[in-house]
Amino acid sequence: MDKLNLTFSTSFKTAANAVAEELGLENITSQRQKANGTLCFHDPETDVDYTMHETGYIRRRWNIRAWNGLGKSTTYQLNPQKEAVGYWTDSRTGKRTSYVCRERVALDQWGQLGKLCTSVISYRKNN
Repeated sequence: MDKLNLTFSTSFKTAANAVAEELGLENITSQRQKANGTLCFHDPETDVDYTMHETGYIRRRWNIRAWNGLGKSTTYQLNPQKEAVGYWTDSRTGKRTSYVCRERVALDQWGQLGKLCTSVISYRKNN
């Protein structure tokens, strides 16, 4: 995936916070996330976090309990995918072989905000 090198502008952050508030999300962005250009929102209705990254990624994260009682975090990528061609070379023969794979599509900041909205609504409806 080709990463984007975005910088979330102040006006975008204000808009993202307004949309998140409208959806009932809480901005829980830590100082470290802020320094790295990440926005993090918590959905108290489903106990799920959503992160938007300046690289174009958007993710959903939730905590689960493992069989041994220990907590564990699970992360799910929300970016759309596209078909791509990959290559590998057999180290013994030197033969190069192609294969079809799927890769993530980076979203610009407004695309991420739209994906955040549809993902929150969809997840609430189905869980």
